[in-house]
Amino acid sequence: GPAERFTMALQGMGGDFDMQIEDGLWMLAPGSGKGRFDKIVLTRAQGDAAPQTLMALQDLRYSAAIERTGSTLGWTTKAQTQGSVGPLVLEAVGLEETVSRIDVEAVKLFQKALVAAYRADPTQAALLADPPGDALWKEAAPLFVAALPAYAVKLSATLEGQQAMLEYGAEIQTAPTADEVQARGWGPALLKGSVLHAGLRLPKAWLPRIVQAMGQQDMPAEQIDAMVGMAQAQGFVQQEAEHLTSAVRLEGGKLQLNGKALDLPMLKPVPQGE
Repeated sequence: GPAERFTMALQGMGGDFDMQIEDGLWMLAPGSGKGRFDKIVLTRAQGDAAPQTLMALQDLRYSAAIERTGSTLGWTTKAQTQGSVGPLVLEAVGLEETVSRIDVEAVKLFQKALVAAYRADPTQAALLADPPGDALWKEAAPLFVAALPAYAVKLSATLEGQQAMLEYGAEIQTAPTADEVQARGWGPALLKGSVLHAGLRLPKAWLPRIVQAMGQQDMPAEQIDAMVGMAQAQGFVQQEAEHLTSAVRLEGGKLQLNGKALDLPMLKPVPQGE
């Protein structure tokens, strides 16, 4: 079929930033900033058809702050806006992102890897796939992990006066030993000493609007209630007054959904001697 084209238009940009580039940290310089976009519009066009608006946000305001504490960096980003996403008209949208304990020396090594990759092939620089970049990344990874970094995001949106919340994040609580990495690889070794979590709080009043946005214009309320009941019976969601909630947590290789343990064989420790 005809090729799809996506177009993003930004209007009314502005901002103020106060950064202190110190100790060679040009990628994550301590400081703060704030700014705005009067309008952000994302459209999709296919062939000769009229463009379809996928998202239209107005009056976006954001702020960011990067702080250095000894050998680590951390930052917080906040944003507020309003507008439409598909057919849903949102009175308010909020974002808060927090990153903690990023090792300064690891950042410097990553900067070196990026510069080396850019000099080798500017078109592929972001992949860090060249040998010098790969070696620097391998040197930076243990430093990054040993600082026990953490990442957390909170999203909120208000539709017809009802607010939904989504939060998710990850934190390395214990750095894996070199032997653990050698035996299992970085991924499983990191999972053993990390916490991953996510939670959703959704007003039940949103459900008809979401169903309509997915193209089911005439789904009766009884059918929506039946779907919710089925999800609740299977343990995927819980009902709290006028809200649906769901929470998942992975800690120490153990997964919990709404407080109940789930058995995941792939997360179990590798028996000794294998």
